[in-house]
Amino acid sequence: MGTQNYTNIDFSFERISDAFISFDNDWNYVYANKHALNFHNKNLEDLIGKCIWDLYPGLIGGEFNTTLLNAKETQASHSIEIYDTINEKWYHNTIYPSSEGVSVYYNDITHKKKSEFELKKMLDKLHSHLNNTPLAVMEFDSDLNIIQWSKKAEEMFGWDSEEAMQLQFGMNQIIHKDDIFDFYGTLGNVSSVGSLHKSINIKCNTKQNAIIYCEWYISFINLEDNSSVMLALVDNITERKLVEFELINAESKFRGLVEQSMVGVFIRKEEKFIYVNPRFAEIFGYTQNEMCTEMTVFEIFSESDTHKFKTQLADYSSKKIFKHHYEFKGVQKNGQYIYLEVFGNTAIYNNEEVTIGSIIDITVRKKSVEKLKISRDALKLSNEKFELVAKATNDAIWDWDIKTDTLTGNDVFCGLFDVPPNTAISFSDFLNRVDENERETLVANFNYAVKNKISLLTEEFTFKQNNGKYKLIKDRAFVLYDKNQQEYRVLGAMQDITEVKEASQKITAEKDLSDNIINSMPGTFYLFNAAGKYKRWNKNYEDITGYTTEEILNQTALDLLVPEDVEMVKDKIAELFVTKKQTSLEATFIVKSGEKLRYFLTGRYIKYENEDCIIGVGIDTSEKKLAEDKLKKSEKNYRDLASNLEKIRENERTHMAREIHDELGQQLTGLKMDISWINKKVKSDDIAVQERMKDTIALIDKTVVTVRRLATQLRPSILDDLGLISAMEWQSQEFEKRNEIKSTFKANVAHVAVSTNIATGVFRIYQECLTNVSRHSKATQVNSELIIENNLLTLNIVDNGIGFNHSEIRSKKTLGLLGMKERALLINGTYKIIGNSGKGTSIKICIPLETSIIN
Repeated sequence: MGTQNYTNIDFSFERISDAFISFDNDWNYVYANKHALNFHNKNLEDLIGKCIWDLYPGLIGGEFNTTLLNAKETQASHSIEIYDTINEKWYHNTIYPSSEGVSVYYNDITHKKKSEFELKKMLDKLHSHLNNTPLAVMEFDSDLNIIQWSKKAEEMFGWDSEEAMQLQFGMNQIIHKDDIFDFYGTLGNVSSVGSLHKSINIKCNTKQNAIIYCEWYISFINLEDNSSVMLALVDNITERKLVEFELINAESKFRGLVEQSMVGVFIRKEEKFIYVNPRFAEIFGYTQNEMCTEMTVFEIFSESDTHKFKTQLADYSSKKIFKHHYEFKGVQKNGQYIYLEVFGNTAIYNNEEVTIGSIIDITVRKKSVEKLKISRDALKLSNEKFELVAKATNDAIWDWDIKTDTLTGNDVFCGLFDVPPNTAISFSDFLNRVDENERETLVANFNYAVKNKISLLTEEFTFKQNNGKYKLIKDRAFVLYDKNQQEYRVLGAMQDITEVKEASQKITAEKDLSDNIINSMPGTFYLFNAAGKYKRWNKNYEDITGYTTEEILNQTALDLLVPEDVEMVKDKIAELFVTKKQTSLEATFIVKSGEKLRYFLTGRYIKYENEDCIIGVGIDTSEKKLAEDKLKKSEKNYRDLASNLEKIRENERTHMAREIHDELGQQLTGLKMDISWINKKVKSDDIAVQERMKDTIALIDKTVVTVRRLATQLRPSILDDLGLISAMEWQSQEFEKRNEIKSTFKANVAHVAVSTNIATGVFRIYQECLTNVSRHSKATQVNSELIIENNLLTLNIVDNGIGFNHSEIRSKKTLGLLGMKERALLINGTYKIIGNSGKGTSIKICIPLETSIIN
């Protein structure tokens, strides 16, 4: 490779922001860009030609070493994230093998990983907060089908999660028939007024056909795809209802307060609210803006609880207590007191430490007697169970005690093996459910992990269900070792990935099909993003441009264009990203060999991998362009020849007209004079001779008139003597004399100074038009008008004749029309004829003028 090519490679890799290194097949460094040298804190001569494993023996046997070897062996690209314990940084490595060695791109992703850890921390805290909610949590899709069913809901209604999700018209079975219309009416009211939250007290059914009273806190959440889900927090208020029935006098007020209750949400930073939801503001009688901009937190506390709250906040801060749960006496904007219960967590929001929590109006609960307090305490006791169960997933969680050979698991796990909950099985029972062709591999992999003290295992295998059918399972397991490094216990989770696997295979098949279709296209196919970077292309693109995959990845959509086409294509691309409408253009490319190719290109806006992109195809029009240029050149040569022939013909006509008028006219006049002289000298009494002499003289007079007419028809002298306007006026008058057709001509100027070619061409076209009128139109009148405006000569000729049929005209050899069109083209003009049967004919000729007009 030449020095220039090395320079180009260095320039390319020095421009990229990633560190880049390249090894030969013996793992010796053959290239490293400046970012890689800075990362290793070495000079180029410290690396080039050195073996990586000699320089960094500590990497041998590690994840990076294993991945490099695997990439080289499989000749497939690999990606890996590695944590540098020395520099306390994370790096993302992309490995590209080839027949000549291995190349590695790597960049610093420490900030990204820290962001992921912070996000996980936030989600964990939010999840912990939700776990503190002493209510049943249920989620419904837009058709009110159950898609989420908490453990508390199982306890409250009797159906487990799987049963609940399989209920047909689940809402109709949960809500008691007496209250079903009220419930749907509430939902409809929420939709009609545009509210997102509502609460309602209704009777509900349990699996055991018992009736319980529940308070539903309903929230509607709009998703990104414009669909929505309904989230319901349900409190079993049966005991409270029984107390209410006993407290008849308070029943009406209690019911009204319960129906108005819902959960408020807030975010607090020190003494200020930075966010409150509409329900939170509604509880205290303020607007959201008032609470977030004009108030302090302490203004919602009664005087008796303000000091208590401040002390409690200081206690939370000093003892690093992150979960908050307390009750207080609050005061509304109108001065009324209410009682509230708060659940909160300390969290990071917009890089600041804040408290995120929810608040429930428990005024009615506080006013209830001891039975209601007992009911609330029972809910609080059950909260601990809810917190543990809420962490469970739909996966089959299992625990294998190796010493006793007992496998236990959650309800999902027991359901897979068709055994009652909390029933233990043996490892043999487990293996019997695995496809017999996969059992030996499964056991061998486990033995290998144990032998090498590997803790984390992931397996995929075929599992036989209770109905005899098979499903694909992904099993993640963690092996526990005692202090003697002896395995004693394995924990794991089994996940049904049958549908995921089938979908993945289907996607792969669809991609293969699309790739085959793209590569079968006769032209080029391309797809690039807003930065012009190629995302996809077909094999033809590589074959035609001569560039490799790696080279195309480092190019943009403008790189191969000839300089004069770059701005035009760039503007078209920018316009397409704005209008999102399909477009097309022609441009010239310079391929790797240096050859220039003309292409017709199409473009359409699409969304690809969450990026704004342009997709299109290109068709080689180089030969077509050459043919068009050749045709244009041929047409130009033809028109030049026709123009020259026309000039020769007009010159010959002028010469013949002068010869006929001057020579033949004079000779005829002389002949007449001679015959007249003879007639006077020869006195004959023969009447026949006298008559013949008179006839001869008359014939000579007619011949003189004919000669003058022929000379005028060949080249009217008036055209040369007085100009185009006068010649056309004369021609109009002559036409009317020779034909019984009234002819008018007018012009908006008295004289126009044009070239001889234009004057002759316009006059000949006018003559031919009038000839066609007399021969074919059967008209009684023809009106002509010549207009000169903005250096444009326009001639309009309209008759009132029978018109013509366009299809008949096209089928005939209309040499007159063709001649007029060609004459117009020879003087850079246009010719247009319009006619309909029975409605006359209109002809319009437009000629651009290059000389000034003299009026």
